[in-house]
Amino acid sequence: MSMLLGLQQPLSGLVESKYDAAKSSDSLVFSSTELTELHLSGISFQLRYCPALAKKPQHENAKPSKVPAKKPDPFDNPPEDLLIGEIPNKQPTHVLVLNKYPVIPQHFILATKINKQQTHLLEQDDLVATYACLRAWESEHGAGGEKRLFAFFNSGEHSGASQ
Repeated sequence: MSMLLGLQQPLSGLVESKYDAAKSSDSLVFSSTELTELHLSGISFQLRYCPALAKKPQHENAKPSKVPAKKPDPFDNPPEDLLIGEIPNKQPTHVLVLNKYPVIPQHFILATKINKQQTHLLEQDDLVATYACLRAWESEHGAGGEKRLFAFFNSGEHSGASQ
């Protein structure tokens, strides 16, 4: 399945090695969580509490400005130490990049190469890329494997910004 993505190595191996290197070089900031599993109406939920997120990092050199600065797109030209790869390898439409502030080890993001507003609906190529990642991971770990991968779409005017 990594062939559908156009990756030279298995997806999970790439994610693991990039994550380990980025964590050891302080290129990402991992925040541990306390995990509780809830079982309601036959459905299992994971609830994670992250005390470190109560205090957002402050930029020491940030100067107040009267004109709001345009926020940089964290997925436009992602840092090499966080970039897992561009997919597919021929005419890439998406990037796989490590979350700079993960609360779960090896958390990575599938983002479009072209900046799209968070309120945009998913398009066919988004679903194809997501499905290819899920299938690649499953083929490497088995359908019910311990290291399962899931995808979610963070969308809408009230959704959180991950970076």
